[in-house]
Amino acid sequence: MPDATCAPFNLPPHPTPHGTMTVMSHPEALAILADRIPAPDWLDLSNYASAHYIAGDLALALRYARNAVLLARNSSTLLNLGVILEASGQFREALALFAEAQPLDPDNIVLGGALADGLLRVGRWAEGWPLYTRYHAAPGGLARFLPEWTGRESLRGKRILVHEGGGFGDSFYFLRWLPRLTSWGAHITYAAPPSLLVLLALQPYIAAGLATVDAHIMTLDFRPWNYFTSVLALGHKLGVTPQDVLWRGPYIAAPVRPCPLSRRRPRVGLCWRAGEGNYPRAHRTLTDAQRDRIVAAAPHVQWVSLTRDHTLPGARWQPRLYDWSDTAAAIAALDLVVTVDTGVAHCAGAMGKPVWVILPGASAWQYGLDSDRSLMYPSMRLFRNHGEGNDSAVAALARALEAL
Repeated sequence: MPDATCAPFNLPPHPTPHGTMTVMSHPEALAILADRIPAPDWLDLSNYASAHYIAGDLALALRYARNAVLLARNSSTLLNLGVILEASGQFREALALFAEAQPLDPDNIVLGGALADGLLRVGRWAEGWPLYTRYHAAPGGLARFLPEWTGRESLRGKRILVHEGGGFGDSFYFLRWLPRLTSWGAHITYAAPPSLLVLLALQPYIAAGLATVDAHIMTLDFRPWNYFTSVLALGHKLGVTPQDVLWRGPYIAAPVRPCPLSRRRPRVGLCWRAGEGNYPRAHRTLTDAQRDRIVAAAPHVQWVSLTRDHTLPGARWQPRLYDWSDTAAAIAALDLVVTVDTGVAHCAGAMGKPVWVILPGASAWQYGLDSDRSLMYPSMRLFRNHGEGNDSAVAALARALEAL
């Protein structure tokens, strides 16, 4: 599904599978800005807002987006302004706009997902989980072959197919609730990419793995299973609230492998890139200068690269990271993980490993608001950026590293 952190825009001549709502690329943004000045109508102003947002001028983006809303208070202008506000961490104002816009266009999955995420971010989980399931975890084609487990049916002696959703970080976040299903007697088959299944094969609450993708899952023989569910729907189906979240200990076990580094100095892993290759704005990924500032702040530690396929200058160890079992094994050998918001952050948190996470102004809903600690991962410390980007978060983390 499209990423809500990318400003949406309307291109009447180019309808997409989601109607006229699509996501602007960086070349398209530059072309719009170079073409002409915007016409005084909401569509043109909204497109100019998106273009300035993608090009990196948040102040102009906000100005055009607010003017578009003044001309037409519709679902498109409200969503656009909300997404741009979130880039600078103005989440509450953005949430109000999403809540106003969603009833105007209830089938818009980008808008519905943004509202669901916003409600969960501020702790309104009773309202947020149903919408999150609706927009992020819809049953899709599986409902033609299997009954969906709603959370009410007994799982004693039942086989349930749980399929992953979102990114790897989402999977690690929601896996925390699978042991509860196993304790109720469920036999769980987890469907996910092979790079994740090789690690999940070590987890006692998952009985079997299914290496598949959405395009192939419809070719399966579904007779071995009684139910299916998306892992992303478990928060809703289990009725989880912020008040009843209890840390029951690590729920991801890693393979034990040798580490070539001495224990006489801290061993610190760094992941500075997130999986944002398809998005025109890489909110989470650090620049090379930001990465180097972090490394320079702690010359007394032994740096380890946790960024797959990228070399970390000055690293003492560049472990092989072919799949998530490799990554988890490397994390297990470290004293601390420093990372941007990506699957590495959630994997380390699920393992109970000390992890410091750099959050951009547009931070994800799982990290809540304001606090420097995570509700869901006790070993996690959050470094939040003030406003757009990552600079202030990197500066704060560098100061903390100096004190190690």
